[in-house]
Amino acid sequence: MAAKLLIVDDEADLVEALALRFEVSGFQVSTAPDGPSGLERARRTHPDIVLLDVAMPGMSGWDVCRALKADASTRDTPVLIMTAAMLRGSEEAARAAGADGVVRKPFDDRALVETVKRLVGRRAGAA
Repeated sequence: MAAKLLIVDDEADLVEALALRFEVSGFQVSTAPDGPSGLERARRTHPDIVLLDVAMPGMSGWDVCRALKADASTRDTPVLIMTAAMLRGSEEAARAAGADGVVRKPFDDRALVETVKRLVGRRAGAA
């Protein structure tokens, strides 16, 4: 059974490219264009992992991550934060929000797919 990936990002071109890359890599992909709809979709579909942009309209990725980690139904879902602005303290902020990792945009597609597979595998091993 294919792992379910939710991509939450307001950059439509990036989302389309990521969705294609992950589908080719065997993932079942769903997407959301902003924080509130991403949070709703995660609660409804229970993805195996969430790929989450930080800067989005409606609700920041940090807030979405905190909400996912505070909800019993999504608490154990790995969250990988994507950010173009890798500022000092970003990794600490990600950990404080409950994220399982941070990747900087632009990123290497293959490395990102491998990171996602590793996080999904770690979750499957813990189940």
